[in-house]
Amino acid sequence: MRNLKRALAEGGKAAVVGFTSLAKLISVSLRGGRNIAQVSAHVTTKDLEFLANLIEAGKVRPHIDRRYPFAEIPAAIAYLEQGHARGKVVVGAP
Repeated sequence: MRNLKRALAEGGKAAVVGFTSLAKLISVSLRGGRNIAQVSAHVTTKDLEFLANLIEAGKVRPHIDRRYPFAEIPAAIAYLEQGHARGKVVVGAP
């Protein structure tokens, strides 16, 4: 949390999504303040169809940093918590 606050420009705001632990979720909820907020998405079928069409058309291409098999989910979460991921971390997809 401290690093995120230091990274913000004066008057800046951050939206945090995708928590890897309950402790991190609670930390943002309790200590985020006015400049840091947790965000949750409410994705609809229509949203997913729109995204699928963009991907199929080649207009959107996610950057995958690493892939892990299901048996290595703890390693994938540990990697995310280190904060070095430069893209998506995928679990279980070929």
